[in-house]
Amino acid sequence: MLRFLIKAKGRNIISNYADIENSYIHVRKLQRRFPRIIKACCHPQVIAHIASVISIPSLYFNNRSWDYSNILDWGVVGVGLLIAILGILSIRKELYRENILHVDYSTLHDLLTVARFEAENSIITLGGDLSWLNRDIESIREIKKEHPQVQIKIYYDKKKLSNDTRRLINTIQEENIIQLVPYPYNIVPNIRCMITDFNYAEIENCKIYLYPKILRRNAFQHSKDGFDWQEYSHNNNTNLYDALSSFLDLLDSCKRNSILIGICGINNSGKTSIINKSAKILRKNFTVHIVPDAFANISSKKQIKEINKRIISQSALNFSKVYNEQIIIFDRTPFDNYVYFLMREILSEPNPSRKDKKNTLLVRYNYLIKEQMKKFDLIYKIQRESEPVNYSTTWVSPEERSFVLDLYKELEQEYIPDIRHLYCISDTFGKDIDEVAGKIAIDIQNYYYTS
Repeated sequence: MLRFLIKAKGRNIISNYADIENSYIHVRKLQRRFPRIIKACCHPQVIAHIASVISIPSLYFNNRSWDYSNILDWGVVGVGLLIAILGILSIRKELYRENILHVDYSTLHDLLTVARFEAENSIITLGGDLSWLNRDIESIREIKKEHPQVQIKIYYDKKKLSNDTRRLINTIQEENIIQLVPYPYNIVPNIRCMITDFNYAEIENCKIYLYPKILRRNAFQHSKDGFDWQEYSHNNNTNLYDALSSFLDLLDSCKRNSILIGICGINNSGKTSIINKSAKILRKNFTVHIVPDAFANISSKKQIKEINKRIISQSALNFSKVYNEQIIIFDRTPFDNYVYFLMREILSEPNPSRKDKKNTLLVRYNYLIKEQMKKFDLIYKIQRESEPVNYSTTWVSPEERSFVLDLYKELEQEYIPDIRHLYCISDTFGKDIDEVAGKIAIDIQNYYYTS
């Protein structure tokens, strides 16, 4: 037990940080061999060997002296030596066998700190709700500063995060010292462990540390909660190493659920520019796909009419696709397309029949659009803080724009109750686009890791 930890025992200066120094001191106390030797010598099997070594020669040579020429005397001595050697091997085996060490949370922290500090190239943790991270993060920061080459990766179950842990994760992401990886949907292991120097080329250097929690039997044992600390390597537990290797391969190859982001807003409000800038920021850490605005590349009124006829079915088609990227951003949502579709269909009718036309379309497509909007993880509405009067664009007249704005106000709350509003001021439009893009990128990143 604990034979992997503290490889450089002769060092006087271990770390520049007191927390790591103190952890080393505490673990050294656990590593003292003398009590373990006594415990090993008291093992029944070892006592039996010692008794055999003493009793067999004593009984044989009780009333006679050693005779160098007697083969039987040599045989008895040989048997005694063999039993003595087996006894020494038993003591050694008992001394080094993989015992379970029962530790409290404070001792677990020290053991993990030392194990992390001894890692040379990588630290991988299979965690759960990360409730321990708040206590360990400072020592992890210190280890990363002293050993910047060590890559730290933590897998975790984001469905079980507390609010405090969510805030801590958001802070850690900005520091870029740990790679936090949520488990794929419905693939959360029960095992809690840490693996250091996991490298297929040098498997003998890999160490595995298991520390399952000891469940309390009743409500009065809270102070006695502890952990079962165990240490393994590839050499002494090949099956465990192979199982963890296979599981890590599965985690790295498994497709994670994409999160869907919808960007709403009337045309010429800065949506596309904000989406492109946000995607550029997000691509530093994620794979991103942008579903373009169906009307982005039109060149004639005829094209508008053609797209308008199939815009609802096109929205459904976009949702039916299987995306491989982690973040999917829709430049215009089905609701936006629905609003423009309503506007063009209604305005194409004579005034007396417009109300009936509107009601018919609302009834026909109401359920479909609502179901599509529910599929988004986050929805943002980009709008100017004050919309110019009689404002027209290349393909949208002032009348059409005004009609669309009225439809947004009328239907928005019904179709998008959880929309997040972000504003751009006309006087500082370019600057606002950069700020809004940054806010959206940070919000999406935090959502990906914690929600």
